[in-house]
Amino acid sequence: MTFFGRASSIGLVALLLLTVAAPLTTPAVEATSGRAGPDFSVTYLTLDNHGSVEVNEAGLLTTIAAPGDHTVRIEVANVGTLAGSATLTLVHKGSPTAFEVQVDQMSTGSLAPGAAPSVFLMTWTAATGEDQTLFARVSSTQDGNTMNDERTLGLDVERFLEANTIGTSHPTPSPSQSTARLSLGTHDLTATVRNDGVLPVNAEMEVVLTPLGGGVSQTLTSNIIPVLAAGSLHQPSESDVLLVSMDASGLSGGWNITMTVEFTGPSWSDVTEVAAFDVVFSDYAAVLEAPDDRTLQPGTSKVVTFTLDNTGQQLDTWNIATHSLLGWSDTTSFPANSGPVAPGNALEFVATVDVPITASRGDTEVLTVTFTSQGSSPQYALQAVVLITAGELYLAEVDLDNTSISVVPGLPTDIALNITNQGNLDTNFQLSAGFSPSPLGWDAVISVPQTGYIAPGETSRIKVTVTPAHISSPLNPAELNQEGDLLDIWIGASAVNGIPVTDQLELSVAPVIVVDPGLETNSLELSEADVRASRYGIGYDAVLPMDLEVRHNLVQDVTELVNATVEVSDVRFTSYGGAGGFSETSRWSFTPSPENATNMTLGTTNPAVLSVQGPSDSLPLSGLLEADVTVTPTLSTTHSLGGVSAEAVTRTVTVSVPGVNDGVILEGGVRTAQVGVASTFPIDLENAGNDVSNYTVSLLNTLPVTWSASLGTAGGLMTTVSSLPSPVAVYPDVNSDAHKTQFDLTVTSDALTQAGSITYVDLELSNTDTGEVLGQASIPITVEAFVDATLDPLYRRVNLSVYETPLTSLTMMNTGNTPAQFSVAIVDPDDEVDF
Repeated sequence: MTFFGRASSIGLVALLLLTVAAPLTTPAVEATSGRAGPDFSVTYLTLDNHGSVEVNEAGLLTTIAAPGDHTVRIEVANVGTLAGSATLTLVHKGSPTAFEVQVDQMSTGSLAPGAAPSVFLMTWTAATGEDQTLFARVSSTQDGNTMNDERTLGLDVERFLEANTIGTSHPTPSPSQSTARLSLGTHDLTATVRNDGVLPVNAEMEVVLTPLGGGVSQTLTSNIIPVLAAGSLHQPSESDVLLVSMDASGLSGGWNITMTVEFTGPSWSDVTEVAAFDVVFSDYAAVLEAPDDRTLQPGTSKVVTFTLDNTGQQLDTWNIATHSLLGWSDTTSFPANSGPVAPGNALEFVATVDVPITASRGDTEVLTVTFTSQGSSPQYALQAVVLITAGELYLAEVDLDNTSISVVPGLPTDIALNITNQGNLDTNFQLSAGFSPSPLGWDAVISVPQTGYIAPGETSRIKVTVTPAHISSPLNPAELNQEGDLLDIWIGASAVNGIPVTDQLELSVAPVIVVDPGLETNSLELSEADVRASRYGIGYDAVLPMDLEVRHNLVQDVTELVNATVEVSDVRFTSYGGAGGFSETSRWSFTPSPENATNMTLGTTNPAVLSVQGPSDSLPLSGLLEADVTVTPTLSTTHSLGGVSAEAVTRTVTVSVPGVNDGVILEGGVRTAQVGVASTFPIDLENAGNDVSNYTVSLLNTLPVTWSASLGTAGGLMTTVSSLPSPVAVYPDVNSDAHKTQFDLTVTSDALTQAGSITYVDLELSNTDTGEVLGQASIPITVEAFVDATLDPLYRRVNLSVYETPLTSLTMMNTGNTPAQFSVAIVDPDDEVDF
């Protein structure tokens, strides 16, 4: 390029701003709000007061409505926790591609939480067309849940006409007959009809009688139903009855009868034959009513009744024949002939059916009874066949091994027995036990409450543990535990719908000398304060007084001295929360003092104590401790040689530790978030109580309005943690983290937040089950530095003349969130201009 060309050219300069980060888009701000409030739900949407129906076409349900005005019935409920009001809107969409049109709108007024849904009625005028939709929507600024604010109803609007006969009433043959016999009187034929369309129709029935031997038919017409109204989705249509009274006084012999129903509507009709049957009109007619087939349990009997009703107009006599297939039926009460029977009168005949106990399931007796008319010519017969089937037999046999055993007061004794299934199918028998007479303080425990399924003929062996009442001082006659007292124990077995059976044996009380621990209190219950005190090194401590006392059930008093040892024989723990606690008993001590008592005489007591101490290093685990205190006497030779036994007496002391629900959200230092975009942080939560706990973590509404936050993977204003175990559940493992968990906190900052500044997200921790607030935590959040700037303009056109040095200006703006230094680069590809 020449110098002249350079001097007259227009300089086009590209100006580039060099930065260290790209501009960011500020996201939409999410609101944080409280947990309590109304929650409006549209629970029901339907049509009423004009024709509408749901049609099932090959399994596809379609709603059809008639053109015209419909009442739209909408039900709205407040399923939240506070009262509130909302706006209810009815919207119509004429096709899948049409725009939505508002039909009507109203206020719900104040709706109480948890109350029954309120009903709102609106009017909608339907125009013909397919694939239309109605929307019922409720809206409120107070509503914290919008997922249940709408209900839709898809429908077609058309002139749909349909009606059906849903039932008929006409003469039917007697059992085992093909033709009904009718007297020469008046007989009613009816058809029950219903409008299943959306427009009103009318209905009429026609009855045609045709002689079976040939001849002229006769036609009878019913009443006319001029308006068989259509129903609606909310109120289905009601049925109506068409009636033809048939006068048979001029008829005789065999006839075929057809019943036809015709429906008519606007430019529509439907004719359907609803019944066709043969009858015989005669002065000699009867109806035989037979009992239903049935199933009977083997070993039972049933009386079955046959009724013969003379429906004709002449006296008649009957020959009666019976047949029993298996011989279970007794029909000796049936006469060979019966009658004469006057018109309108009836005779009853009974048979007794006995199903033998040995009948197998499914064996079937067939009882056939035949009545032959002697008055009619030709004769005709009525026959009934009844089936009686042997059903299930639930029957057990209980067999105790002994007829009499000796038992010791306060000492469990096992009694063995056999349960045999004597029925005809696999059966699970329920077992029970009791005493006769019924003594005070005795206990009978069956090893299994039910046998499980036992095959027919199979035997299961079980046991029942009998524990007589401990010896009282003085003896209580109602306890029946003196030396030589007698009573019976019975064991029963039964099944649902089965026959209960029992067996019994005699119990005799043996002579015994015991030393009772004499615990004044056998149950302790810690308070929450007791539990929390152990956190500060103050363990639970209790002393239970005991009075050791020599007792016996001998008929003759004793004077010899007795010695005894006292020990805690077993300690057990059951966690209330159902988690851990397998070593909890090692954290408690149960110590009797003294451990030996000597030279005790009948009627005197020796003082002793049981010391109970709980853990002081951390909280005791919530649950129930059970400690068995056992006192074992030592008898003299005189007692032993006299057949008197010395039995240990055990009393159980229980300690109930209540649950203390504590929890801690660990703040864990400052978290750094990206500016203006969602950042997710795991937050630690630990169970600081002594029981399995359920927690709810909630966001408090303390964030700046330009910030947003959410909890959990679902992104709500609260999240829950379920079944978090206590830290002491895994004692002695002090390194376990089973009592800790994490939840997600997602934070989106203001895009203009200053780098390095700290904003706190306030969280509240509460017990999910009780709602008790356990504490709060503030999670500090800072944002990382974001460097960006803008240069205005990005391009500048400058007119140059030779030797000119014009000035031009550029505007630079720091659009980041921290102070930064920028450089400006000027691009001149041809390097023909000096800057």
